Amino acid sequence: MIISKDITHDSRVNRHATALGMIGHEVIVLCRPSAANQDRYEIRQHYRVIRYHYPDQQISARKGLDAGHAGRLSKLSDMARFGTLFLLTKLRLYLLAVKIGAHVYYCNDLDTLDVGIIMKFAGRKVIYDSHELYIEALAPGERRRLYGLFERLFIKFADVLITVNPFIARELGRRYKIGKRIHVVLNCPEAYLKLPNPRPSKEVTVLYHGGLDADRGLENLALASEKFHDNIRLVIRGEGLLKKVLKQLASGHRNVRFERSVPVSEVVSTAADADIGIIPYLPTNLNNYYCSPNKLFEYVQAGLAIVTSNLPFLQQFVAQNDVGVVFDPRIPADIARKVNFVSQERNLLRFKQQARKARERYTWEKEKCQLYAAIEALDA
Repeated sequence: MIISKDITHDSRVNRHATALGMIGHEVIVLCRPSAANQDRYEIRQHYRVIRYHYPDQQISARKGLDAGHAGRLSKLSDMARFGTLFLLTKLRLYLLAVKIGAHVYYCNDLDTLDVGIIMKFAGRKVIYDSHELYIEALAPGERRRLYGLFERLFIKFADVLITVNPFIARELGRRYKIGKRIHVVLNCPEAYLKLPNPRPSKEVTVLYHGGLDADRGLENLALASEKFHDNIRLVIRGEGLLKKVLKQLASGHRNVRFERSVPVSEVVSTAADADIGIIPYLPTNLNNYYCSPNKLFEYVQAGLAIVTSNLPFLQQFVAQNDVGVVFDPRIPADIARKVNFVSQERNLLRFKQQARKARERYTWEKEKCQLYAAIEALDA
């Protein structure tokens, strides 16, 4: 399995690697380190990890070297250096993939598919797991056009295609004229321990956990918090570039608390202390529009009522499972109105009870059967 970030921060890859190791496959995960002092080799219960260097880390290590340079020449020098490091790193990854000599190369997202294609030409099987509409998440420009051409040319070389929800599966099929089945494996977490019985509370906690990044509607959420009922508290748990901006927007709002992110293994257990899980993503691109974030299934597994953007998969999920309501993420007043509605005692108890029913259906213990079906398709 190949991933372009550290597996420590990717619950999907960890679940898939563990599930395949549990049924007897020898699984090796190639990933990048997230810290300079991380072990290159790691043995986990059901799989092994090998970390490879990536150019941005090497550039970060040498930031001070160009302190005396300025102007365009320095920028061009850095671009050339980055390009060289990138190619050398890719070559190192290719050689490592060849050395491992796996029977199947499981490529997570588009930025690792090139390795799989090279191994495909060497007679190996290739799985392409598209965690999102990768192209749509890129800013317009040469890089986006290049990746778009790359995906169009090589996606059909994959023996098995996997993605995270039916909407993205349909879009990939339509866009690239893929006739064969695209397997959907939802991002369901492992079943959490039995939750305590829901009880009325004077204070209602609304939780957002995850990255504090652009296009997630967090600015509007911070603004909406000013119109929450007096008994509602908003917890924003996570890290990201927008944290300072969000704190400024929420300045003076006594009902907003910021918390540091927690380890992946503690995400559901800490979420269970809240009452409502919120997802305010904006439809700024097609990737966001068709998203199915991990946090949706984590909130449900924690037994929370859901208040979310009116995006296709999120809206369908909420309606089918009757676990909450949707809002227009572009309008802070609508966010506040829907949060206030769900926070009312009768509504909150009802939606939390429905979430407890849904959490029995959306568990990794059940969803991993879809992954096993995709693996079996390699021999079809």
